Amino acid sequence: MDWTLLATRLALYIALGYWLGLLVLGPAPVGKFFYRLAGWTAALAAAAAAALALAAGWPDAPAERVRVLAVLATLLPAPWYASHRPARRRAGVLAALACGLAALAASAYGPDGLGVLQLLSDACAAAVAGGVCFAMVFGHAYLTVPKLPFQHLLRVHRFATLALAARLLLSGLVLALAWPRLHAGTQPLFDPFDWLDLSVRFLVGLLVPLLFAGMVHSALRWKSNQSATGILYASTVLVWIGEAVALHLGRQWRVPL
Repeated sequence: MDWTLLATRLALYIALGYWLGLLVLGPAPVGKFFYRLAGWTAALAAAAAAALALAAGWPDAPAERVRVLAVLATLLPAPWYASHRPARRRAGVLAALACGLAALAASAYGPDGLGVLQLLSDACAAAVAGGVCFAMVFGHAYLTVPKLPFQHLLRVHRFATLALAARLLLSGLVLALAWPRLHAGTQPLFDPFDWLDLSVRFLVGLLVPLLFAGMVHSALRWKSNQSATGILYASTVLVWIGEAVALHLGRQWRVPL
């Protein structure tokens, strides 16, 4: 397992997920501090992704150079996507998302990339890993703004749930398409540890968080934001574990799970 690559991917996923979360949330009466915190958290995650990618020096491969430059470019609109003003924040978020997607595309179509399936997989992974985390963090806003309407958290949570469902469907489709090729290989696959990894990826990383999503929805119907936020804590951890295992399996089997 390349831990630098794992940390780089997760950091970029968090940044992209936060920008998507800010876009979905839109204007909400949570005060300036929350938007600044969320925006600069995304910028910090993007900066960490760039720093980790450059840890071994300036890359030689053109695709890797494009990826690093695209990640660095996401930092330029940071003052805008960390703004409390809706129009400026939306413009900054859209610019950062465009650069972030360019970074994912550079990886997907690089020498070691897997093309459009990897691009779709990475985009879904970012929406899940960052979106669930953003929903969990936004849940804390209800502790400081008690009369904040629950429709805002419900909207963010629905986005995270849809991202989870899309990730599950895409991962299942990719695995089904790759199944004949995996079994036709010369190396034996699916030993007990492979089955364990595959179970963790789908059961722990996707199915259980989807079950938790139903519990969060029920808690929000009863206006219990503390219960919902606590469940989102657990979902965030499980989703990150699932994405880490998916990255490991993807590199081992050349399948973007």
